[in-house]
Amino acid sequence: MRINDYFWSIIIWLLFTMLFFIIGCVSSDLQKYYRLASNEAVTMGTVVRKHPENHFAVEYIYEVDGHGFGGISFVRDIVTRRLKRWKWEGR
Repeated sequence: MRINDYFWSIIIWLLFTMLFFIIGCVSSDLQKYYRLASNEAVTMGTVVRKHPENHFAVEYIYEVDGHGFGGISFVRDIVTRRLKRWKWEGR
């Protein structure tokens, strides 16, 4: 293969990479998640079930404006987020 062939292979690869990156950004609706992250609110929640055998996962539920939500998360993630917010608030 000549140098020119490598050059065009790299250019084509970069174009496809940028195309898939743009498609991913558009399809993931980044604006919605940015608004959600920048307008956070505090609410009370309840831990429904603990799963110590599954990396200390917890199932939780909470309510916002009459709508119920829930999910599962790992304790390590929750503690890390709380510590980051605690440091950010200047405590």
